[in-house]
Amino acid sequence: MEQDVRVVGVGRSAYHRSTAGWYPISALGEAIGAALADAGLEPMQVQRAYLCANGIARLPWQEPLLRTLGHELSITAVDAAQAGASHALYLARRDIEAGRAHCVLVAGIDHGVADAPSAQAMTQWSAAAREYTRRHQCRVETFAMIAVKAHQHAFHNPDADHGRPLGLDEVLAGPYEFAPLTPLQFAAPAYAASAVLLCSAEFAQRLALRRAVRIAAQVCSDELRVPAGEPDSPLRPVGYDRDMAVSWEVYERAGVGPADIQLCELHDSATVTELLLYEALGFCREGSAERFIEDGDNTYGGNIVVNPSGGLLGMGYGANSAGLAQCVELVTHLRGQAGARQVANASIALQQDAGAAGASVVTLYRRD
Repeated sequence: MEQDVRVVGVGRSAYHRSTAGWYPISALGEAIGAALADAGLEPMQVQRAYLCANGIARLPWQEPLLRTLGHELSITAVDAAQAGASHALYLARRDIEAGRAHCVLVAGIDHGVADAPSAQAMTQWSAAAREYTRRHQCRVETFAMIAVKAHQHAFHNPDADHGRPLGLDEVLAGPYEFAPLTPLQFAAPAYAASAVLLCSAEFAQRLALRRAVRIAAQVCSDELRVPAGEPDSPLRPVGYDRDMAVSWEVYERAGVGPADIQLCELHDSATVTELLLYEALGFCREGSAERFIEDGDNTYGGNIVVNPSGGLLGMGYGANSAGLAQCVELVTHLRGQAGARQVANASIALQQDAGAAGASVVTLYRRD
Protein backbone atom coordinates (compact mmCIF):
# COMPACT_ATOMS: atom_id res chain seq x y z
CA MET A 1 0.00 0.00 0.00
CA GLU A 2 1.53 3.26 -1.15
CA GLN A 3 -0.44 5.77 0.88
CA ASP A 4 -0.69 6.22 4.61
CA VAL A 5 -3.34 8.94 4.74
CA ARG A 6 -6.74 8.79 6.41
CA VAL A 7 -10.07 10.54 5.81
CA VAL A 8 -11.25 11.39 9.33
CA GLY A 9 -14.08 13.89 8.82
CA VAL A 10 -16.64 14.56 6.09
CA GLY A 11 -19.39 17.15 5.65
CA ARG A 12 -21.77 18.01 2.82
CA SER A 13 -24.50 20.62 2.53
CA ALA A 14 -27.84 19.92 0.91
CA TYR A 15 -27.83 20.33 -2.88
CA HIS A 16 -30.00 23.02 -4.47
CA ARG A 17 -31.05 23.23 -8.11
CA SER A 18 -31.95 26.91 -7.70
CA THR A 19 -30.88 29.81 -5.49
CA ALA A 20 -34.15 29.67 -3.55
CA GLY A 21 -33.24 28.99 0.07
CA TRP A 22 -29.56 28.81 -0.82
CA TYR A 23 -27.19 30.75 1.45
CA PRO A 24 -23.62 30.01 0.34
CA ILE A 25 -21.75 31.32 3.39
CA SER A 26 -24.00 29.26 5.66
CA ALA A 27 -23.56 26.20 3.44
CA LEU A 28 -19.76 26.47 3.47
CA GLY A 29 -19.74 26.87 7.25
CA GLU A 30 -22.19 23.97 7.59
CA ALA A 31 -19.99 21.63 5.53
CA ILE A 32 -16.77 22.58 7.37
CA GLY A 33 -18.45 22.41 10.77
CA ALA A 34 -19.92 19.02 9.95
CA ALA A 35 -16.51 17.67 8.89
CA LEU A 36 -14.88 18.92 12.12
CA ALA A 37 -17.66 17.48 14.27
CA ASP A 38 -17.54 14.21 12.36
CA ALA A 39 -13.80 13.91 13.03
CA GLY A 40 -14.11 15.09 16.62
CA LEU A 41 -11.42 17.71 16.01
CA GLU A 42 -11.02 21.30 17.12
CA PRO A 43 -10.53 23.96 14.42
CA MET A 44 -7.08 24.82 15.80
CA GLN A 45 -5.89 21.30 14.91
CA VAL A 46 -6.24 22.03 11.18
CA GLN A 47 -2.85 23.11 9.82
CA ARG A 48 -3.56 23.76 6.12
CA ALA A 49 -6.57 24.25 3.89
CA TYR A 50 -7.43 23.93 0.20
CA LEU A 51 -10.36 25.87 -1.21
CA CYS A 52 -12.05 25.18 -4.53
CA ALA A 53 -14.35 28.01 -5.66
CA ASN A 54 -15.23 29.87 -8.84
CA GLY A 55 -12.53 31.95 -10.56
CA ILE A 56 -11.85 35.37 -9.08
CA ALA A 57 -14.62 34.76 -6.54
CA ARG A 58 -12.28 32.41 -4.61
CA LEU A 59 -10.79 35.13 -2.44
CA PRO A 60 -14.01 36.30 -0.73
CA TRP A 61 -14.60 32.73 0.45
CA GLN A 62 -11.33 32.60 2.35
CA GLU A 63 -12.76 34.97 4.97
CA PRO A 64 -15.72 32.77 6.02
CA LEU A 65 -13.42 29.75 5.93
CA LEU A 66 -10.98 31.44 8.31
CA ARG A 67 -13.86 32.65 10.47
CA THR A 68 -15.16 29.08 10.76
CA LEU A 69 -11.73 27.75 11.75
CA GLY A 70 -10.98 30.67 14.06
CA HIS A 71 -7.26 30.99 13.29
CA GLU A 72 -4.86 32.01 10.54
CA LEU A 73 -3.49 29.25 8.30
CA SER A 74 -2.27 28.74 4.76
CA ILE A 75 -5.15 28.50 2.25
CA THR A 76 -4.44 27.35 -1.30
CA ALA A 77 -6.99 28.05 -4.06
CA VAL A 78 -7.52 25.26 -6.59
CA ASP A 79 -8.85 25.62 -10.14
CA ALA A 80 -12.01 23.60 -10.73
CA ALA A 81 -11.04 22.95 -14.36
CA GLN A 82 -8.27 20.59 -13.19
CA ALA A 83 -10.58 17.94 -11.69
CA GLY A 84 -11.73 20.47 -9.13
CA ALA A 85 -12.02 19.40 -5.53
CA SER A 86 -10.61 15.95 -6.28
CA HIS A 87 -7.37 17.60 -7.35
CA ALA A 88 -7.41 19.59 -4.11
CA LEU A 89 -7.87 16.30 -2.25
CA TYR A 90 -4.89 14.91 -4.16
CA LEU A 91 -2.71 17.91 -3.23
CA ALA A 92 -3.74 17.67 0.44
CA ARG A 93 -2.86 13.99 0.51
CA ARG A 94 0.58 14.75 -0.91
CA ASP A 95 1.11 17.42 1.77
CA ILE A 96 0.53 14.83 4.47
CA GLU A 97 2.69 12.19 2.80
CA ALA A 98 5.54 14.71 2.49
CA GLY A 99 5.23 15.66 6.15
CA ARG A 100 4.24 19.27 5.43
CA ALA A 101 1.14 18.88 7.60
CA HIS A 102 -0.61 16.27 9.75
CA CYS A 103 -4.17 17.58 9.36
CA VAL A 104 -5.50 19.28 6.21
CA LEU A 105 -8.96 20.60 5.35
CA VAL A 106 -10.28 20.52 1.79
CA ALA A 107 -13.42 22.55 1.05
CA GLY A 108 -15.34 23.32 -2.13
CA ILE A 109 -18.30 25.57 -2.86
CA ASP A 110 -20.47 26.10 -5.93
CA HIS A 111 -22.22 29.44 -5.66
CA GLY A 112 -23.58 32.32 -7.71
CA VAL A 113 -24.61 31.51 -11.27
CA ALA A 114 -23.99 27.84 -11.93
CA ASP A 115 -23.32 27.08 -15.59
CA ALA A 116 -25.04 24.26 -17.42
CA PRO A 117 -22.84 22.01 -19.59
CA SER A 118 -21.58 23.91 -22.63
CA ALA A 119 -22.86 23.17 -26.11
CA GLN A 120 -19.32 22.08 -27.02
CA ALA A 121 -19.25 19.53 -24.21
CA MET A 122 -22.69 18.18 -25.09
CA THR A 123 -21.65 17.91 -28.74
CA GLN A 124 -18.60 15.85 -27.72
CA TRP A 125 -20.67 13.60 -25.47
CA SER A 126 -23.32 13.00 -28.14
CA ALA A 127 -20.59 12.21 -30.69
CA ALA A 128 -19.12 9.68 -28.26
CA ALA A 129 -22.57 8.10 -27.78
CA ARG A 130 -23.05 7.81 -31.54
CA GLU A 131 -19.61 6.27 -31.94
CA TYR A 132 -20.22 3.74 -29.18
CA THR A 133 -23.60 2.87 -30.73
CA ARG A 134 -21.92 2.40 -34.13
CA ARG A 135 -19.24 0.12 -32.72
CA HIS A 136 -21.39 -1.99 -30.41
CA GLN A 137 -25.00 -1.56 -31.66
CA CYS A 138 -26.05 -0.12 -28.30
CA ARG A 139 -29.73 0.81 -27.98
CA VAL A 140 -30.70 4.42 -27.16
CA GLU A 141 -32.74 3.07 -24.23
CA THR A 142 -29.54 1.81 -22.60
CA PHE A 143 -28.15 5.33 -22.16
CA ALA A 144 -31.48 6.48 -20.73
CA MET A 145 -31.50 3.64 -18.19
CA ILE A 146 -28.45 5.23 -16.54
CA ALA A 147 -30.42 8.43 -15.87
CA VAL A 148 -33.32 6.39 -14.46
CA LYS A 149 -30.92 4.63 -12.10
CA ALA A 150 -29.33 7.95 -11.04
CA HIS A 151 -32.64 9.51 -10.04
CA GLN A 152 -33.72 6.35 -8.24
CA HIS A 153 -30.55 6.48 -6.14
CA ALA A 154 -30.92 10.23 -5.51
CA PHE A 155 -34.45 9.69 -4.23
CA HIS A 156 -32.97 7.94 -1.19
CA ASN A 157 -30.32 10.62 -0.60
CA PRO A 158 -31.50 13.33 1.85
CA ASP A 159 -28.87 15.77 0.49
CA ALA A 160 -30.20 15.60 -3.07
CA ASP A 161 -32.62 18.23 -4.35
CA HIS A 162 -34.85 15.62 -5.95
CA GLY A 163 -38.50 15.35 -6.80
CA ARG A 164 -39.39 11.79 -7.69
CA PRO A 165 -37.78 8.94 -9.61
CA LEU A 166 -38.02 9.23 -13.40
CA GLY A 167 -39.48 6.67 -15.78
CA LEU A 168 -37.70 5.52 -18.93
CA ASP A 169 -40.26 7.22 -21.20
CA GLU A 170 -39.70 10.55 -19.40
CA VAL A 171 -35.95 10.36 -19.91
CA LEU A 172 -36.35 9.41 -23.57
CA ALA A 173 -38.63 12.37 -24.28
CA GLY A 174 -37.04 14.88 -26.68
CA PRO A 175 -35.90 17.21 -27.99
CA TYR A 176 -33.03 15.29 -29.59
CA GLU A 177 -30.76 18.25 -30.30
CA PHE A 178 -27.80 16.14 -29.14
CA ALA A 179 -28.98 12.73 -30.36
CA PRO A 180 -28.99 10.01 -29.22
CA LEU A 181 -28.97 11.77 -25.81
CA THR A 182 -31.96 13.71 -24.45
CA PRO A 183 -31.91 16.69 -22.04
CA LEU A 184 -32.40 14.53 -18.93
CA GLN A 185 -29.22 12.64 -19.83
CA PHE A 186 -27.01 15.65 -19.03
CA ALA A 187 -26.21 16.72 -15.46
CA ALA A 188 -27.97 19.94 -14.44
CA PRO A 189 -26.10 22.61 -12.43
CA ALA A 190 -26.49 22.70 -8.65
CA TYR A 191 -25.39 24.80 -5.68
CA ALA A 192 -23.61 23.01 -2.83
CA ALA A 193 -20.65 22.91 -0.44
CA SER A 194 -18.59 19.98 0.81
CA ALA A 195 -15.61 19.54 3.12
CA VAL A 196 -13.21 16.71 3.95
CA LEU A 197 -10.53 16.40 6.64
CA LEU A 198 -7.41 14.34 5.92
CA CYS A 199 -4.72 13.40 8.40
CA SER A 200 -1.69 11.18 8.78
CA ALA A 201 -2.04 7.69 10.21
CA GLU A 202 0.11 8.74 13.17
CA PHE A 203 -2.17 11.72 13.88
CA ALA A 204 -5.28 9.51 13.71
CA GLN A 205 -3.74 6.90 16.00
CA ARG A 206 -2.49 9.46 18.53
CA LEU A 207 -5.94 11.04 18.83
CA ALA A 208 -7.73 7.67 18.71
CA LEU A 209 -9.82 8.67 15.67
CA ARG A 210 -11.64 5.37 15.29
CA ARG A 211 -13.74 6.01 12.17
CA ALA A 212 -10.87 6.86 9.82
CA VAL A 213 -10.99 5.51 6.26
CA ARG A 214 -7.71 4.84 4.50
CA ILE A 215 -6.74 6.16 1.08
CA ALA A 216 -5.21 2.95 -0.29
CA ALA A 217 -4.14 4.50 -3.61
CA GLN A 218 -4.66 7.71 -5.55
CA VAL A 219 -3.45 8.75 -9.00
CA CYS A 220 -3.81 11.96 -11.00
CA SER A 221 -3.55 11.74 -14.78
CA ASP A 222 -0.78 14.37 -14.64
CA GLU A 223 1.47 11.66 -13.16
CA LEU A 224 1.16 9.34 -16.13
CA ARG A 225 2.04 9.19 -19.78
CA VAL A 226 -1.45 8.38 -21.01
CA PRO A 227 -1.76 6.41 -24.29
CA ALA A 228 -2.84 8.64 -27.14
CA GLY A 229 -5.57 6.30 -28.33
CA GLU A 230 -7.15 6.59 -31.77
CA PRO A 231 -6.40 10.17 -32.92
CA ASP A 232 -9.73 10.76 -34.65
CA SER A 233 -11.97 8.74 -32.35
CA PRO A 234 -14.89 10.62 -30.71
CA LEU A 235 -14.08 8.65 -27.54
CA ARG A 236 -10.72 10.38 -27.13
CA PRO A 237 -12.01 13.88 -26.17
CA VAL A 238 -14.18 12.42 -23.38
CA GLY A 239 -11.14 10.82 -21.72
CA TYR A 240 -11.68 7.10 -22.29
CA ASP A 241 -7.99 6.19 -22.70
CA ARG A 242 -6.95 8.56 -19.91
CA ASP A 243 -9.41 7.10 -17.40
CA MET A 244 -8.44 3.54 -18.28
CA ALA A 245 -4.74 4.26 -17.70
CA VAL A 246 -5.31 6.09 -14.41
CA SER A 247 -7.68 3.49 -12.96
CA TRP A 248 -5.43 0.54 -13.74
CA GLU A 249 -2.49 2.34 -12.16
CA VAL A 250 -4.61 2.74 -9.01
CA TYR A 251 -5.50 -0.96 -9.00
CA GLU A 252 -1.84 -1.91 -9.32
CA ARG A 253 -0.75 0.38 -6.49
CA ALA A 254 -3.54 -0.79 -4.18
CA GLY A 255 -3.08 -4.47 -4.99
CA VAL A 256 -6.73 -5.00 -5.95
CA GLY A 257 -8.73 -5.40 -9.12
CA PRO A 258 -12.04 -3.98 -10.39
CA ALA A 259 -13.85 -7.12 -9.22
CA ASP A 260 -12.96 -6.17 -5.63
CA ILE A 261 -14.75 -2.79 -5.83
CA GLN A 262 -18.17 -2.80 -4.17
CA LEU A 263 -19.24 0.78 -4.85
CA CYS A 264 -18.05 3.66 -6.97
CA GLU A 265 -18.75 7.36 -7.31
CA LEU A 266 -17.81 8.54 -10.79
CA HIS A 267 -18.09 11.67 -12.93
CA ASP A 268 -21.42 11.19 -14.73
CA SER A 269 -21.69 14.55 -16.48
CA ALA A 270 -23.74 12.69 -19.12
CA THR A 271 -25.10 9.17 -19.35
CA VAL A 272 -22.56 8.29 -22.02
CA THR A 273 -19.63 9.29 -19.80
CA GLU A 274 -20.88 6.89 -17.12
CA LEU A 275 -21.36 4.09 -19.65
CA LEU A 276 -17.82 4.53 -20.99
CA LEU A 277 -16.39 4.60 -17.47
CA TYR A 278 -17.92 1.17 -16.75
CA GLU A 279 -15.51 -0.19 -19.33
CA ALA A 280 -12.57 2.17 -18.71
CA LEU A 281 -12.60 1.36 -14.97
CA GLY A 282 -12.79 -2.36 -15.72
CA PHE A 283 -16.26 -3.08 -14.33
CA CYS A 284 -17.14 -4.87 -17.57
CA ARG A 285 -15.39 -5.78 -20.82
CA GLU A 286 -15.17 -3.39 -23.76
CA GLY A 287 -18.42 -3.44 -25.69
CA SER A 288 -20.38 -5.16 -22.89
CA ALA A 289 -21.69 -2.08 -21.03
CA GLU A 290 -25.18 -2.50 -22.50
CA ARG A 291 -25.59 -5.95 -20.95
CA PHE A 292 -23.98 -4.69 -17.71
CA ILE A 293 -26.67 -1.97 -17.49
CA GLU A 294 -29.63 -4.03 -18.59
CA ASP A 295 -28.72 -6.83 -16.15
CA GLY A 296 -28.74 -4.28 -13.31
CA ASP A 297 -25.07 -4.85 -12.47
CA ASN A 298 -24.56 -1.10 -11.85
CA THR A 299 -26.99 -0.86 -8.95
CA TYR A 300 -28.14 -2.58 -5.75
CA GLY A 301 -28.26 -6.36 -6.13
CA GLY A 302 -25.76 -6.29 -9.01
CA ASN A 303 -21.97 -6.51 -9.26
CA ILE A 304 -21.26 -2.95 -8.07
CA VAL A 305 -23.33 0.03 -6.94
CA VAL A 306 -22.40 3.01 -9.10
CA ASN A 307 -23.16 6.49 -7.77
CA PRO A 308 -25.28 5.50 -4.76
CA SER A 309 -25.61 9.24 -4.03
CA GLY A 310 -27.38 9.77 -7.36
CA GLY A 311 -24.23 11.22 -8.89
CA LEU A 312 -24.17 14.38 -10.93
CA LEU A 313 -27.20 13.24 -12.92
CA GLY A 314 -29.27 12.72 -9.78
CA MET A 315 -27.92 15.34 -7.38
CA GLY A 316 -26.73 18.04 -9.76
CA TYR A 317 -23.34 19.21 -10.94
CA GLY A 318 -20.95 21.67 -9.33
CA ALA A 319 -17.31 21.55 -10.41
CA ASN A 320 -15.97 22.90 -7.11
CA SER A 321 -17.67 20.52 -4.69
CA ALA A 322 -18.54 17.37 -6.67
CA GLY A 323 -15.25 15.57 -5.99
CA LEU A 324 -15.57 16.13 -2.25
CA ALA A 325 -19.24 15.12 -2.27
CA GLN A 326 -18.14 11.84 -3.87
CA CYS A 327 -15.63 11.30 -1.04
CA VAL A 328 -18.30 12.09 1.57
CA GLU A 329 -20.61 9.50 0.03
CA LEU A 330 -18.05 6.72 -0.14
CA VAL A 331 -16.72 7.28 3.38
CA THR A 332 -20.29 7.23 4.72
CA HIS A 333 -20.86 3.81 3.15
CA LEU A 334 -17.52 2.41 4.29
CA ARG A 335 -18.51 3.36 7.85
CA GLY A 336 -21.91 1.72 7.44
CA GLN A 337 -23.78 5.01 7.99
CA ALA A 338 -25.60 5.54 4.67
CA GLY A 339 -29.06 4.61 5.87
CA ALA A 340 -31.56 3.53 3.22
CA ARG A 341 -28.95 3.64 0.45
CA GLN A 342 -26.26 1.70 2.37
CA VAL A 343 -24.24 -0.74 0.27
CA ALA A 344 -24.08 -3.92 2.34
CA ASN A 345 -20.71 -4.84 3.88
CA ALA A 346 -18.88 -2.10 1.98
CA SER A 347 -15.11 -2.27 2.53
CA ILE A 348 -13.49 -1.09 -0.74
CA ALA A 349 -14.69 1.89 -2.79
CA LEU A 350 -13.48 3.73 -5.88
CA GLN A 351 -13.81 7.41 -6.82
CA GLN A 352 -13.25 8.88 -10.29
CA ASP A 353 -13.48 12.59 -11.03
CA ALA A 354 -12.53 14.67 -14.06
CA GLY A 355 -12.18 18.34 -14.95
CA ALA A 356 -13.00 20.35 -18.05
CA ALA A 357 -9.27 20.87 -18.77
CA GLY A 358 -8.70 17.13 -19.13
CA ALA A 359 -7.29 16.08 -15.74
CA SER A 360 -8.61 12.98 -14.01
CA VAL A 361 -8.14 11.76 -10.42
CA VAL A 362 -8.96 8.22 -9.30
CA THR A 363 -8.90 7.32 -5.61
CA LEU A 364 -9.35 3.97 -3.90
CA TYR A 365 -10.62 3.95 -0.29
CA ARG A 366 -10.45 1.07 2.14
CA ARG A 367 -12.08 0.40 5.48
CA ASP A 368 -9.49 -0.91 7.96
